Amino acid sequence: MSRFDAQLSKAHADSNWQRIFSVLLLSIVSIFLVLYTFAFKQTLLKVAPEEIVDRYSAEVATGIGFVAFGRLLSLSTKLNLKISAPGFYEKAIEINQSKLGGEQLVELLPLPASVRLTVDPKQQVQWFIDGSLISSGATLAHDVQAGERELLIVSSLGVKQSHLISVNRGDVFERVFKLQAVSGIFKLSVPPLATTTVDGAEIAEHEIELSGGDHRVEITKPGYISRVDVVKIRKEGEVVSRSYELKPKPIKVDLDLSPKGGFLTINGLKVDLANQQKLETPFKQSIVISYQKDGFSQHRQAFSPPPGAAIRFQAQLSAEYGRVKLSGTDGAVVVIDGSEVGRLPLEIELPTKAHEVTVQGGGLLPQTKSVLPMVGRVIEQNFRLVSVEEFKKKNSPSQYKSLFGLDFKLIKAEGEQFSMGGHRTESGQRANEIVRNIRFKKNFYVATTELTQKHFGQRNDLPLVNTTWIEVAKFCNQASVRERLEPFYRIDGNSIVSYNESANGYRLITEAEWEFLARKFGRSKQTIFAWGDSAKVPEGAGNLADQTSQATLKLYISGYNDPFPELAPVKSFNSQPDGIFDLTGNASEWVNDAYEIAPYRDGKIEVDPLGGTPRSSVRTIKGSSYQSASLSELRAAFRDGTGEPRRDLGFRLARYW
Repeated sequence: MSRFDAQLSKAHADSNWQRIFSVLLLSIVSIFLVLYTFAFKQTLLKVAPEEIVDRYSAEVATGIGFVAFGRLLSLSTKLNLKISAPGFYEKAIEINQSKLGGEQLVELLPLPASVRLTVDPKQQVQWFIDGSLISSGATLAHDVQAGERELLIVSSLGVKQSHLISVNRGDVFERVFKLQAVSGIFKLSVPPLATTTVDGAEIAEHEIELSGGDHRVEITKPGYISRVDVVKIRKEGEVVSRSYELKPKPIKVDLDLSPKGGFLTINGLKVDLANQQKLETPFKQSIVISYQKDGFSQHRQAFSPPPGAAIRFQAQLSAEYGRVKLSGTDGAVVVIDGSEVGRLPLEIELPTKAHEVTVQGGGLLPQTKSVLPMVGRVIEQNFRLVSVEEFKKKNSPSQYKSLFGLDFKLIKAEGEQFSMGGHRTESGQRANEIVRNIRFKKNFYVATTELTQKHFGQRNDLPLVNTTWIEVAKFCNQASVRERLEPFYRIDGNSIVSYNESANGYRLITEAEWEFLARKFGRSKQTIFAWGDSAKVPEGAGNLADQTSQATLKLYISGYNDPFPELAPVKSFNSQPDGIFDLTGNASEWVNDAYEIAPYRDGKIEVDPLGGTPRSSVRTIKGSSYQSASLSELRAAFRDGTGEPRRDLGFRLARYW
């Protein structure tokens, strides 16, 4: 084969290979166009901000697809993309089937700029950026938004520097700012022999130059409490002056005291020991410590310690005794501090402390005194014992007001005797007024007025009426307990069981006491009426059935008038000379006695009668009321009986002395 034929054959073969390659390339492009058109789903990506549209990058993190020419081509139904651009934060997004084939907006956030700033010389400053306080310190490390920022530095001295800085996204801005140095003068005075340090360095001068800023000053001296101060230099040439005084440290006291439980003073002031063996006391140039205990000697010691020193105070007290001579009621028993030691007269040696000495004898009131024996002296005390009655005579008040507000008067009836009841020859006398001879051995207190409605919780001073006898007896016992008196009545439910005749508690006045007050007490002779013996009712005698009552009552007192048609407040009329009110008129009075008609017993004397059986349901009535007009009712001897309350029936209280 010629050379020409060979070349022609090779050219023919190359042409065939080119045709085959072109056909293959066309086939691949055709397949890609078919896939691009029919198999891939296209999603348009819109990336913001606009400045990064041409320079962002997108990467498919999961799923099958790729990004080309601002579009996401995907074969998967769910993909995760990572989109990034220089100077911006990377962003990851998820695109699911519902978003494929449409548009997807992606906005990237710009990266901040980082500033790294410091001052020279290093010191505390305040850093402000765009008017906001960012931090305090010698350095600042902070992220800011890119762009131009206003920086303000304020030193501890108050010096300000302003700067305009320009920072780019993602960049680190570093700079050192020079601050102006200032200095001032510090003048000080300190106690002699004191040591002074400034910022830890000892100084001997009393005037030094300090640089601007805060400086720690400490003053120390042995035995004194250190003083720490901060001196601030804020401007050039500033002068700061200080005068320092130091307080001495307290004195430590080590105690050795015997016996325990005594009384310790330091410079005259009592110290609470509380079982302490060590204590501290403020420094003084002279310290005097004293220890004493009742019944023992006293130990006193003076010290002159330097500030902060420790001293030891040792006090071993010895017992001391004094003689006491006791006299008075011979044979009376002597009890000292709870122990019986003998009988009067008695001379005894006792420890020199306060002792409680009680002297007592049968039937006599005991006496208790505090006795303080003294060394080298004989202390004398006299104990003359008296009976209860003698004591009462000397010490009982003539009048008093009870806790429930009722006034009481002492009636000294001891030894008094009178004839109670009405003689048959007496006008108006009734058969139940049996004459009885009465003698009093006991003094008693009596209420100057009747018990009022106010004492039972109401708001007026009218006599208490329409109330059962047992209710008032219970009130008496309650009032007695409240005033620490012994109750008079022994009560079971609504019945009186018995009387406690020796009790000093409240009770209802007895018939004998009532009639004694109305007829005999304070008079030269016994009378028929509370006002005297004349049957004519004197003006102002009391609240009775006067002439104005003739329209409502069958019987009235002709020619007599008082201002009250019914009950009157207590004390509306003058009292008797003895200070007792309303024994005539207003409300009749239910007394303690059972209502009985006892036969006349000639010559028999009854002593302090309480009025028959305590269990009686019918009690005696004494005195007239605002409904009374008959001669019989106006007499002091008049008596009646009832078991039921009435609108004109009240109460008067009494109690034994």
